[in-house]
Formats: sequence, structure tokens, C-alpha cells
Amino acid sequence: KLRLIYMYGPIWGVGGGTNLTVRKLEPGAAYRAFWWDPRTGEEQPAGDVTPDAAGTWPIPLPPTLTDWLLVLEA
Repeated sequence: KLRLIYMYGPIWGVGGGTNLTVRKLEPGAAYRAFWWDPRTGEEQPAGDVTPDAAGTWPIPLPPTLTDWLLVLEA
């Protein structure tokens, strides 16, 4: 199972985060997350995803403040 989230420009928030979340994740689901660079095809790890009780997970900052695809893979 894949979830793909395209970030088309710089994202940032207060305190080093993005203030963005993935919603409607299945309770107890586990995903591997990585950033995919559409310019080079390189992957950068974004960590393991464990949704909270509401099924949400905070999106971490991408490696650089440019376009990235966030991939969640179950």
C-alpha cells in the first residue's frame, strides 16, 4: 500500500516542523516514509510512520526546501 504526497514548494512551520499532517491513516498501521526527489530520483529517509489514535502523523521537514514527493509505504 502506498500513499503519495507531493510537496510542490518550500514548507516550514514554527519550531522546525511543517505544521502539516497526514490524516485518515489506519489505526495500528505501520508505514516506512521517505522523501523522493523528482529532480534526481534519489530517496531520503523520513522515518517510520506510526499514526496517533486519531489516525494522523505530522509530516517532517524535507531534506531541502524545494519540490519533494513524500512516500508512505506499508
